[in-house]
Amino acid sequence: MTMILRPEVSLKEASKLTIVTGVAIAKTLHDVFDIDVGIKWPNDLLIGNKKICGILTEAVTDYDEIKAVLVGIGVDVNFDEDKLPDKLKDVATSVKAELDTEYNRAEIIKEFFKVFEELYEQYKKHDFKYIVSEWRRLSTTTGNRVKVYTGRKVIYADAVGITNEGALIIEHEDGKLEKVISGEIEIIDDE
Repeated sequence: MTMILRPEVSLKEASKLTIVTGVAIAKTLHDVFDIDVGIKWPNDLLIGNKKICGILTEAVTDYDEIKAVLVGIGVDVNFDEDKLPDKLKDVATSVKAELDTEYNRAEIIKEFFKVFEELYEQYKKHDFKYIVSEWRRLSTTTGNRVKVYTGRKVIYADAVGITNEGALIIEHEDGKLEKVISGEIEIIDDE
C-alpha cells in the first residue's frame, strides 16, 4: 500500500517517516499479532534473517517546500514460500511461511493504522524520542557486524545504535564512531 502524508516539516524531518513507519509496522506485527519481527535499518522488517517487509519514502517537493510524502509499504503476509524463485528463498519470506498461519491482511492494516496514527501524531509534535526507543527495542541491526553501502563507499563496521534523529551509529575497528544518515546495510557474520 502507499500512504500520502502532508506533514508540515523540513525535508530533513520528512526522512524520519521511514523510521516512524518501520516502528509502526513492527509494533503492529510484534505487539498486536505476537509475530517475532525485527527492524533492519533503515527500511526493512525481518523474521529471523529473512525480509518480510520493505518501506520506501519519497518526498514530493516544490523547491524546498514539501508538498507530500509518499510512503510505500510492502508486507509479505500470506505468500507461499514455495512460489518464491530459488534465489530469494534464503533472503525473503512471508508471515504465513514462517508461522504456518494465514493472517487477515485487512486486520493487519487496520491495526497498523491505529499504531501509525499514534506515532505520526508524536512525530508531527517533534517528539521523536519514544519512536527511536521503540526502534531500538525492535532492532535487528544493533549489535551486529554490518556492511554499509553509502553510495560512495562500502564500510565494514559494528552497528552500535541509532541517534535520536534516526541515523545509524557504526563503530570502526579503531573504535571511531560514525553516523550514517542514508544508505543500505547488510548484516554479516564476522569476516
